[in-house]
Amino acid sequence: MREYFDKMAGSWDQDPMKIERSKVTAEYCKKVPLKATKKLLDFGGGTGLLSLYLHDTFDHITIADSSKEMLKIAQEKIKKANISNINTLEINNDIAEIPGKYSAIIMQMTLHHISNVNDFLQKAANILDDSGVLMIADLFKEDGAFHRHHQDYNGHNGFAVEELSKQLESVGFKVLQATKYFEIKKEISQGEEQVFPLFFIAAEKYDSAVSVFKQIRKNHSTE
Repeated sequence: MREYFDKMAGSWDQDPMKIERSKVTAEYCKKVPLKATKKLLDFGGGTGLLSLYLHDTFDHITIADSSKEMLKIAQEKIKKANISNINTLEINNDIAEIPGKYSAIIMQMTLHHISNVNDFLQKAANILDDSGVLMIADLFKEDGAFHRHHQDYNGHNGFAVEELSKQLESVGFKVLQATKYFEIKKEISQGEEQVFPLFFIAAEKYDSAVSVFKQIRKNHSTE
């Protein structure tokens, strides 16, 4: 998919739906009760559409993506807007490559491209500060129509939110909210349009003290 995103980079921001989606996602991000707003990681942030709407909410933002061409567009926009608190980072789709710790992570339409979701969530927890928040905006479970035109697509056909919430809880997160928040209307074949609803999940990482306390309680309950 990297080649596809490189090819689409130049026209990505010309889609009004993508602009509106990022605006609405940013609004939801700003309503999450974050304990800290020092550093945000926009994982799979592409051309920076979302990050630019959040640059006044966080002290610093890192846009991480595997598409070099997408990041070039982001860099041009950051420079043009004279924004000093956003940087870009090219990666190979592994969040473990990213150094440092973050107050929050946002993923907009990125998780469904990640094959091993549980492994990713564990790695995301590792780079979040205690009480840091992971925010995910993505597709509800669908029939595969959304990516049917991509022959090389090997990701997920959206997610069942209850199952994803359980996965988050299993690796040390507490789900703060999970809600439907946006719809994408997309032509899936000639003359046929389909609506794809998106969800927004915010999940807080248990801090170390709470995690230890919960483990002690769990151990005592099994004795």
